[in-house]
Amino acid sequence: MINLFIVVYNFSGAKTYVDELSLFFACQKDVAVFQVFLNCVGYKEFFAENNDRAMHIYIPEKITGKYDKIYYRRAAQLVFSHFHDLRNVVLHANMPEQFYFAEEMIKLFQCPLVFTCHFLMGFYSCYDTISGYNGENKVHGNVLEEFMIGLADQIICVTEFGRRALVNVHKVDPAKTRVIFNGKSFSALAEGSKMIKSKYGFSADDRLILFAGQLDPMKGIYKLIEAFLLIKDTFPTAKLVVAGQGEYSKYLSLARQCIGRVCFTGHLDKETLNDFYRFSEVGVIPSQYEQCSYVAIEMMQNKLPLIISNIPGLNELITHKKTGLVCKTKPHCSVQNVLEVDETDLALQIEYLLMNPAEAAEYAEQAYKQVLRAHSLEDMGEATLNIYRKLLNEKDGTLNINQVKREVLMKK
Repeated sequence: MINLFIVVYNFSGAKTYVDELSLFFACQKDVAVFQVFLNCVGYKEFFAENNDRAMHIYIPEKITGKYDKIYYRRAAQLVFSHFHDLRNVVLHANMPEQFYFAEEMIKLFQCPLVFTCHFLMGFYSCYDTISGYNGENKVHGNVLEEFMIGLADQIICVTEFGRRALVNVHKVDPAKTRVIFNGKSFSALAEGSKMIKSKYGFSADDRLILFAGQLDPMKGIYKLIEAFLLIKDTFPTAKLVVAGQGEYSKYLSLARQCIGRVCFTGHLDKETLNDFYRFSEVGVIPSQYEQCSYVAIEMMQNKLPLIISNIPGLNELITHKKTGLVCKTKPHCSVQNVLEVDETDLALQIEYLLMNPAEAAEYAEQAYKQVLRAHSLEDMGEATLNIYRKLLNEKDGTLNINQVKREVLMKK
């Protein structure tokens, strides 16, 4: 029996990743899953409960707002005090900020550590696309990222770009990395889903352009609104739907020029979001930097014609004019070492899909076939489980061969 402690980052695609893996492992007789939630607001003491897929472990929130390595070490000690009898333990971390928790956990349980690299800052994309990885004054990420990469026995990269960046920037041994694309469970498309548009107050003639995700500047929403302003007169029934949480007020000054045709929905639950995927006409992911986007996977699963920005990682999901459209990017107008979408080209790509619905549907059909082939939950789960088994077989309950290196890190 493998006892898997997987540390949750309760945000965006990293949370979906843990939920999907837990769904897969729930069907495996030889894996017990313990999801660890750190810094839980509202919890005053340690709490654990079972649900259908895993045991959830909640660690109380920090007293101070600043990053506190003592808190994370004590959180690991608290987990160990409740589960110290477990054997064949694997720890799976999902963010660099979990380093001090991971460091203490592997020392106490003497277990291998797997780290999935979900996020890479914009400068990695810029190096990969424009300036190259070599040269002076290159940024090497934050210290915790470097520590976590050095500590892990195996690093899962969710794109080829992710592996390339870690090998070139952090000089990671390629043998220590493995590319496993994000996968997702799948439900058959509902028949007649186009008919539910009126349920949400849209008319049958409305042609919806959908963004889904956090309302964060790096998501490129400002450029998407600029692109929509360029095509709104050509398509008088087109509407832009921005679905997600965040400070939408920062976009209102720009959107005010056609505010009656820009809809900020706030957070949508999964069922409602799936409805929007199914009755929208175009999906857009105009991010400044992104890897293996779960939103892209969900849009592809729902046969929504998709436009993405041409940034490393994300552009591994879509082949231009085969499974969707890929929009040009350019250096950011005000932020160094960051790319942003070209709003003029994005407007042209949106216009193309709206003017060529048959071609858009064919792209979506090919994307649907692609996502079934390359992004299934079963493939992601099996590949990840094989890593756990391999590490446990190699270590046989002892510290790994990087013990000396690990001890050096622990002294920092």
